[in-house]
Amino acid sequence: MLRRRRLLLVLSIVLLGIVLSVNFFMDGKHQADHGQYKVRLERRLASVINGFDKDYEQISGSAQNDKLLTFKSLNIDHEFHFYLFSQEGELTYWSDIDMVPDFNNFSTSKEYQLLDNNRGIYFTKLRKLTRNNKDYWVLQVHPFFDKVEIDNEYLESGYNPDIFGNDRFLLSGSPKENYQEIHFDGEYLFSIFFRVGYDPPGKSINHTLLIFFFSLLGLVLLIGGGFVYTLWSKGQKNSCNHLYLYYSFLCKGNYAFLSFSQ
Repeated sequence: MLRRRRLLLVLSIVLLGIVLSVNFFMDGKHQADHGQYKVRLERRLASVINGFDKDYEQISGSAQNDKLLTFKSLNIDHEFHFYLFSQEGELTYWSDIDMVPDFNNFSTSKEYQLLDNNRGIYFTKLRKLTRNNKDYWVLQVHPFFDKVEIDNEYLESGYNPDIFGNDRFLLSGSPKENYQEIHFDGEYLFSIFFRVGYDPPGKSINHTLLIFFFSLLGLVLLIGGGFVYTLWSKGQKNSCNHLYLYYSFLCKGNYAFLSFSQ
């Protein structure tokens, strides 16, 4: 009986090691491919920029060139929030009241840039619009990260899940060492550092592997617990100490598995 339990325990340990190894190498390869993360991010941003352009066509065509811009003329369907400033920096129109950018928080010399304020971090596009011989700045924004904590299960805060898979990243508005530079049509947008554990949007956990892992872990604990008790009752304390070291390793493997699977 003791020999049979020992055989089952060894087989369970081998299977558990195989599961951990497969998961580790699959996720290790995924995490190492930062270049692929960059390509995916640039594709998503290209879609955002195309949306900016479509909205701008609506904005620029909302009134005749010889007419003054008004709230009524700018009350159009749009995908992204936008704001109008005079050349002097006076806010003349805003499509959203939850976040109103300060004119001093962005540079008028950059078309694309990151806007960072107390509400969050936003990807923006800036350009000019002329009406009735008067120039305006049009600032379009897309949220990257929401800093406001929302106590509502139906409203999201934190990173934008349409752009990022999780919050394991750092952003910079200028080139930085070890950061990936993000471009659109050869033009620099911003830089990003993918931290350990970052996943792109759409990555799903291998639930089958996860269920199998915990089922196997339960089997090992069940068999191993009885095996340890039998050894202890027979006075084989050295063998019990070896199994204790094994269980310590098992717990560390379990933690590593969960870390890579999230």
